[in-house]
Amino acid sequence: MSNVAASGGYWISASADEIWASHDTITGSIGIFGFLPTFEKPLDKIGVHTDGVSTTKIGAGIDPMQSLNPIIARVIQSNIEHGYQRFIKLVAESRNMTLEEVDEIAQGRVWAGEMALEIGLIDNLGNMEDAVKRAAELADLEDYKTFYPSLPLEWTDQILKQFFSKIKGIFKSRIGNKDLIKRSFELVNDLETYNDPKGIYLKCLDCLIY
Repeated sequence: MSNVAASGGYWISASADEIWASHDTITGSIGIFGFLPTFEKPLDKIGVHTDGVSTTKIGAGIDPMQSLNPIIARVIQSNIEHGYQRFIKLVAESRNMTLEEVDEIAQGRVWAGEMALEIGLIDNLGNMEDAVKRAAELADLEDYKTFYPSLPLEWTDQILKQFFSKIKGIFKSRIGNKDLIKRSFELVNDLETYNDPKGIYLKCLDCLIY
């Protein structure tokens, strides 16, 4: 684990043969939440309203221009609770714990590396070299090399990256509060990740710094 491996990051890590983290790694955040924005109140302020008829109580589905249908809200809540049970079951089976033991340290709580070791969420403390060495031992390898692959950018992505890098540099140079601008870009990037059609997410909200 690097600086942060929480929520979805821990889900991915949980079933590993061994989990290594640094002393100040932020991990845990075993939880799941739903996020479906609706805009009926701001639309009401500008005089925009919607209406309609349907043959069933959930015929309109999820309409961002109206408040969330209570029946649909219960379905979404049920999916969230099912996802949470899957999460803690995975951790319990992977870490040789009971569901009750996992639930006590779950519910979205975050833990630093040393505490995570104490409560059984990880196996060892160390750095990347320590983890690689241990992985080689588990695989019974004596002669090995490590490399860190990265996906090559398409030529269109390279052009866009260069273009926006230059635009961002010009934009920041002309505005005094560079930290605010940087955070604004980060917030936009964060919002773009909330695109699941079911509106259900594994994300460590406590790890976000505003």
